[in-house]
Amino acid sequence: MKRWYFKDMMEIGKKLFRKIHRQKHHANPNHDVHFMAREIDDWLGKGVESIVDGSYSPRHLKRHYFPDEVVEQLHLSDRIFQHILLYELKPTFPHVMNPNCYHLNGPRGVRLATARVRKALAEENPKYIIRADIKSIYKSIPHWRLVEDIKTLYDDKKVQDMLEEIITNPIETPRGCQNPDHGIALSWAPFTIF
Repeated sequence: MKRWYFKDMMEIGKKLFRKIHRQKHHANPNHDVHFMAREIDDWLGKGVESIVDGSYSPRHLKRHYFPDEVVEQLHLSDRIFQHILLYELKPTFPHVMNPNCYHLNGPRGVRLATARVRKALAEENPKYIIRADIKSIYKSIPHWRLVEDIKTLYDDKKVQDMLEEIITNPIETPRGCQNPDHGIALSWAPFTIF
């Protein structure tokens, strides 16, 4: 299969947008999803073109504060473009991914990881077990380390630049714009492979 093929990328984007639009078709008539549905060929075409030529730069993440948690949200178009980018990069994952990372196995990865933990507990009889909180791990990842890893794993300057833009994406908050130097959004978990 040819990579970075415009027509295939457009179909992937349209398919994902149709799925999202079906879920949100009861949304307020002024919701972005309805405006985007009317102009899909325009914004999706420009976005896919920017991915193909390597100039894709995402919009700022939006931070929302709730009583029990803080959520960082991608714009709907960026969610689609990053899904397309992930689709294009996925064939490289077996070559760049740590063998202990179970993202490659899809939903089956949870069962494999659980079986491996059970086996280690039975055979090694450890005295201590560390329970890691995924959210805190994602928040502690330094951007410079991810960018460095991406540059060693991918030779294509365009891919490096697009992934760096996604990693260092500023966050728009009610108190102004922030540009943290560590942490990644949970929405782009594939960065954990590096």
